[in-house]
Amino acid sequence: PTNQISWIKSMPSGRVYYIYQGGWGFFHSEMMKPAINHTPVYFTSFKINEATTDADVNSIAEIVSDYRHNNFSFDFSLLDFKNPDRNTYAYQLEGSSDDWITTSTRNSINFSSLPPGNYLLKIKAWNAESAESTMIRELKIIVTPPFWQTWWFRVLIAVTIALIIYLLFRLRIRIVKREEILKSNYQKKIDR
Repeated sequence: PTNQISWIKSMPSGRVYYIYQGGWGFFHSEMMKPAINHTPVYFTSFKINEATTDADVNSIAEIVSDYRHNNFSFDFSLLDFKNPDRNTYAYQLEGSSDDWITTSTRNSINFSSLPPGNYLLKIKAWNAESAESTMIRELKIIVTPPFWQTWWFRVLIAVTIALIIYLLFRLRIRIVKREEILKSNYQKKIDR
């Protein structure tokens, strides 16, 4: 090919010179800026336990669901329509993993059996020209625990156990005192 570069040299001034089969050229490296993508990621569908919801996830900051409804599915899209089939995506679910997971061009994610807790879903995208979107979509997800895993239930159980132990202790003291009184009365009858 005639546009193949055979030599390249970067100068202290910031100029970059190159030679290719058809001639030579130069450019200033500071003038080369990465493409900036200001298009947002938009949720197109949201399901809980495989049931589509009517909620507009794009207008809310958090989703609160109980432990029985802990399967979530999200479909999303980068609002860059130049070549949408080549848009790529990555997501992170803070609270579950700190790693960014690349989905390539697949624009949907599923979370099955999320344990109770607080999560922050982050989705970022790149357009067909590989320019990363400056707008990361964030959504807080709260899965509430069953009542038997809540702190107030555990405190209630601890107080109940402590109360039962206290009552059993008091009952034992009463029984011992009653036995002492009976022994004392019996001893008085014998001594007469």
